[in-house]
Amino acid sequence: MYCRGTRGGIPLAAFIYGALVLMAASFFNRLLGFLYQVWIIRILGPEGIGLFNIAYPIYVLALVLASAGIPVAIAKLTAEEVARDNLRGAYRIFHVAFACIVVMALLTTTVTVAALPFVSTFVFPNPRARLCFASLIPGILIVALCSAFRGFFQGLQQMAPT
Repeated sequence: MYCRGTRGGIPLAAFIYGALVLMAASFFNRLLGFLYQVWIIRILGPEGIGLFNIAYPIYVLALVLASAGIPVAIAKLTAEEVARDNLRGAYRIFHVAFACIVVMALLTTTVTVAALPFVSTFVFPNPRARLCFASLIPGILIVALCSAFRGFFQGLQQMAPT
């Protein structure tokens, strides 16, 4: 039995296996996130969590600006090239998109660091949220680069657990 939608179809067992792997990985990810959140809440306390929640929305905005949907485009274009049996083209797409993400992430990180005094003065109601936000800034570059690799491997359909 085959699934439709792809050239020649894929065996139903492979589709079910892939869905089960993704479901198990999602469950494991949610479990780790839950345990991590309980641990962080116990360490930071209510005041620390409040300061983190003040800074987090601006951090997410910076992440969106740093990646700007490029990981989804990497996955789509990589999948198209792999379907044409053009692995070299898929790698070329990844290299170009990765360079774009590096530039955008560096630019976003730099602008965020430069805007830190303005944001801490005019956006945050509590000035102590500045340190929390400043500690999140290096994550912008790291998460943006990791999202490029995630999009590439999704396009290659290599999403098996490590």
